Amino acid sequence: MEMADQPLNYFKSSPDSIILINPKYFILDINTVGINNIQSYFGKTAQKGDSIFDYIEEPSVLVFKNNFKKALAGQQIRVQSIIPEKDNYQRQIVTYCPLYDNERKISGVIYQTTVVPGQRQTDEILNENSYRIKLVLLGANVGLWDWNLETGMHYFDPTWWAMIGYEQNELIFNSDFRDKIYHPDDIEKVRTVFNNAVDSGQTNYEIEYRMIHKDGHFIPVLSSGYILRDENGLPIRVSGTNIDLTERKKEQERLQRSENHLRTIFENTQFGYLFINDNLEILSYNQPAMQMCLALNKKEISTGVNVLDLVVIERKEDFKHLLAKVFAGEQTEYDRVILNEKNEEEWYHLILSPVRNKSGRVVNIIMSSENITQRKKDELHLNKSFDHVSAQNKRLMSFSYIVSHNLRSHTSNIISLVDFLIDAETEEEKSEMTQHLRTVSNSLDETLANLNDIISIHTNINLIFEPLILNAFIKKAIEVLRDQIQLKDATVENYVSNDIVINYNPAYIESILLNFLSNALKYSHQDRKPLVKIDYFYENGKLVLQISDNGIGIDMKKNGDKIFGLYKTFNGNSDARGIGLFITKSQIEFMGGKVSVASELDKGTTFKIYF
Repeated sequence: MEMADQPLNYFKSSPDSIILINPKYFILDINTVGINNIQSYFGKTAQKGDSIFDYIEEPSVLVFKNNFKKALAGQQIRVQSIIPEKDNYQRQIVTYCPLYDNERKISGVIYQTTVVPGQRQTDEILNENSYRIKLVLLGANVGLWDWNLETGMHYFDPTWWAMIGYEQNELIFNSDFRDKIYHPDDIEKVRTVFNNAVDSGQTNYEIEYRMIHKDGHFIPVLSSGYILRDENGLPIRVSGTNIDLTERKKEQERLQRSENHLRTIFENTQFGYLFINDNLEILSYNQPAMQMCLALNKKEISTGVNVLDLVVIERKEDFKHLLAKVFAGEQTEYDRVILNEKNEEEWYHLILSPVRNKSGRVVNIIMSSENITQRKKDELHLNKSFDHVSAQNKRLMSFSYIVSHNLRSHTSNIISLVDFLIDAETEEEKSEMTQHLRTVSNSLDETLANLNDIISIHTNINLIFEPLILNAFIKKAIEVLRDQIQLKDATVENYVSNDIVINYNPAYIESILLNFLSNALKYSHQDRKPLVKIDYFYENGKLVLQISDNGIGIDMKKNGDKIFGLYKTFNGNSDARGIGLFITKSQIEFMGGKVSVASELDKGTTFKIYF
């Protein structure tokens, strides 16, 4: 064999690495420099008969085969690359030459690597534009790297080395190089991404992985590579950048912690939150918002859905108007009330707030909701208490007027009778005055008893409330009035169900029922048999007891405002005292209810008790 007409002694003593390879890619021979280079890089000794691919990195295999075939076809291929050092630049030349035998036939390939030393100035290697680019990248703290797949030459700039805490070229680039600088869990990941990019014909690829700093900690980096290919599409060079992601990762972790903190608050608050973009699409929501939407609109929330799709048809136009106001920059709030599955009122307070970008344009809406049912109940209770106090004050004024008027009448009569008694000259006159005085005193006692009954209703703060079966008390009242019912030949029809339960004071409900039923019998019409009907219904979720009769009725135009007044009588009965309905109404209102009356003269009367 010959080595392209070069003497055998040059092969042995050459400063270049020379490897003789047969057409099957097996080493025919290798000189000392070649053995040393392979030993330094791969950590093992190359021998005759080894496959050359044992000493070529995988990404360079395709380039090697391509140039090898050209050399077998008689061409000489010469590939040159620059080897930058701290102050020097050297050239590395890789040559593929045909290997001829004694009969001048090509029997293999000479694979020769030559390093040409020499001081070279930067501007001889880099033109002005590339120099400027390098300065910019240095300022941006971006590490540059380059891999010539034809020569196997690697280059990493000072910034790249500084990222992992080393001086430039402090580590020897050999087979252990990646193990020293790559996180062991990421080596296969990097190899897979790179090989996939090469095999799929990509020009660019990007991967995030971890590098090992000199002091042992890990550096997250983003590596972006550009693959240069020859006219046949084979990769011949890969260059790229590494960006240290440490600070970015810290910021991401800080933001993630902040987001997790906000998310924890967001998910665990009692308030519902819904985020909407300017296309009315839902970006985010929490569980209370889901519950609110189910309660108000019977629909579930999901991200990406148009918020108008969650609004019931009858409210859609109103809601559109509200959204328009908010996108115009106005915060809007309102209350909504619904009946839940238990037929109970639930109140929600909703606030729609605009979210602006840096330029001041409204780009999002935050919709917050709060279940204010208990607050509303408290508010209604407070209003009810206020109304109750106001009514109490009115009754107190009326009561004070009545006390002043009635007691003054009685005391005036007593004073006059006492004067007459003193001035009486005969025993007969004295006896007559004494009798009158007794009558007036009895009347005064009755008045005081009535007033005491009224006072007891409004001062009894320790009344017992308990669940009562309403129908049981109706039947008891009917039984108490059995003699009057029979005497009047009256009919009492009771339509109240046995399962109606009220939370009431037993003495009060007994008194109320007896008063209404006894009045229905007392004021019956002389031309027809009394008929009393007791029934019930619900109005706005509240129980209403209705007691109707076919008695003499009341002239509502004339006496409608007097029916529940104290000492108001309007039916002409001599035994009417004008106190029963006043006391009954007071009892009902004290229990938190109300009473109404509808009547027509000579036809009958209907009382409704609202519990």
